Amino acid sequence: MPVGVLTHSKYYSFLGKSSDRVEYFTTTEEDQIINFIDTEEGNVQRNLNSLFVENVGDTTLYIVPLSSDYVLIIPPHESRNLDYVKVTGIQVLGNLGQMLRFSGCFY
Repeated sequence: MPVGVLTHSKYYSFLGKSSDRVEYFTTTEEDQIINFIDTEEGNVQRNLNSLFVENVGDTTLYIVPLSSDYVLIIPPHESRNLDYVKVTGIQVLGNLGQMLRFSGCFY
């Protein structure tokens, strides 16, 4: 049976419209967990089904989607998409000070 056309209802990003304008997110702790909490809509947990992560730093990023026990490896200055999987957040493995951008869509 065909599914039909799937569309997303909203877009989510590390940078909200009322946030200070920064070019990238910098981790502030080792092995930092980033939950996708929508502060623009009243601190609502978002379940992304389309995730884009860009490594803007000079070292390899090791990202664990919180829906998985596996690591997404992103070399310096590259990006990766993860689609059709429910992702409530990510864990950035390694030291603090890692630089990345992340965004995605949800229903």
